[in-house]
Amino acid sequence: MRPLQDQVEQTLVEIRRLRPRFVCVIHSKVRDALNRHAGFTRELDYGVCGPILASCDAQFVLNYFPNGNRYSDAPELRIFRDLKNLL
Repeated sequence: MRPLQDQVEQTLVEIRRLRPRFVCVIHSKVRDALNRHAGFTRELDYGVCGPILASCDAQFVLNYFPNGNRYSDAPELRIFRDLKNLL
């Protein structure tokens, strides 16, 4: 099921309300919906993307879905290490 625009908008409301330090996204369908509807300052792409949502300091991180995907573990683990180093 593809995330809908109103779901993206509600998610962004909650992110701004809760003010997390990091927002971790793990799924290409979620990435695509956010890129299409969130109004980011630049596109969400794999890795640590930084604060890309206007009026929000949260750093966005996109990682590969970890269960049996077609990618090697190396890129996934690199992204997790990059995130750990920011903590």
